[in-house]
Amino acid sequence: LKTLTEKQREVAGARMALVAQVAQLEQAQPRYKAIKFFCEQIKHGGISSDLMRLVEIANNKKGKNRTLCDRTLNQWVLDYEKADTPEERLKALAPMQRVAKKAEEIVWLPDFLAIYRQTNGINVAEAYHYFSAEWDARFADEPLRLEMKPSIDQVRAALAKF
Repeated sequence: LKTLTEKQREVAGARMALVAQVAQLEQAQPRYKAIKFFCEQIKHGGISSDLMRLVEIANNKKGKNRTLCDRTLNQWVLDYEKADTPEERLKALAPMQRVAKKAEEIVWLPDFLAIYRQTNGINVAEAYHYFSAEWDARFADEPLRLEMKPSIDQVRAALAKF
């Protein structure tokens, strides 16, 4: 619980509140109908502004006018029910934080840098062109490795780590 950030706690709290709302609706109808009804109400603005604010927080995504889909809300309900203690519920409903890879963990980076750091001063796009051709030739008989070739955007993101 100590590893959760304030933002993660806020999102988990909002998700718990929405799960509680579904539990209330479940008293009058089956869960799948309660979830479907609640999601429709969200889409059409049929809920209070307080609940809409909770939806925005729980969604944990940028942008206005975000709604919830049935599957997401159902998954939150299931995660909530699987947990036994309030602490476990908080952890189960908290969004995971992405852990950025360190430059040393990117297996293809040394091969790219060997081309990019040549003394003739080529730019990233040119270096990527040579790297891509070399990758295709080296792994021509390994389709899985061919699919793992990084895009130029991934190369630029890796270079930004330096």
